[in-house]
Amino acid sequence: MAPSADAFKAFIDEIREFAGMARLAQGAGMDAAAPQALADRIVAGFEQDPPRQLKLQDGRTIYWGWQEGQAFVKSIAIRGADGELQLLGAVDDLPTLYSHRAGRAIADRGAYEAYMRERADRGSEPAIELFAEDADALAEHYPLAKRWMQAAMMGFNADCGNAAQQPSCAFVEQVDLPVDAQALDCVAPAPGRGCSLQVPDVPAADVPLGAFRQ
Repeated sequence: MAPSADAFKAFIDEIREFAGMARLAQGAGMDAAAPQALADRIVAGFEQDPPRQLKLQDGRTIYWGWQEGQAFVKSIAIRGADGELQLLGAVDDLPTLYSHRAGRAIADRGAYEAYMRERADRGSEPAIELFAEDADALAEHYPLAKRWMQAAMMGFNADCGNAAQQPSCAFVEQVDLPVDAQALDCVAPAPGRGCSLQVPDVPAADVPLGAFRQ
């Protein structure tokens, strides 16, 4: 039985409550005078009912979605084992390292850098902003967000046992993406802004890339 519309609405309401009054950092293409509300941006990336999700054995759940017609606009939410939201992420323009349809299988630094230069020339550069209550929550859940980003760069539904995908599956773990993080539970330096957090330099969670199905 498909989840009810009420369940999806409750999920969206929960996102809005967790995000509070936070706003995204000012960046390229954003109005410096009126940065976008975090809640609005995250909800915009959850246009699928139900959202895609992966529940782990430790009780945590990763949710993700995208904006219809603009799949490069993605959102992620992570629920802790206690059932409460712990992290939200606005993720734009992730590179796709493997695509059977596009005939792309990037598996080395040279090919990756050439691909990223080509994307930059088209005005497409990754932008990732994560929001957690505090540094401890970010440290606990960032490895899951990092693994999700790796799965997204593989186009989801990865089959790392497939000879064509194996090199890209190995290389994606070496890719460093520009990630900013903000704390929601802090004395903000400006109305609606969180406090910057240092993104942990840690490995991605040990979750099979193929577990992320879309």
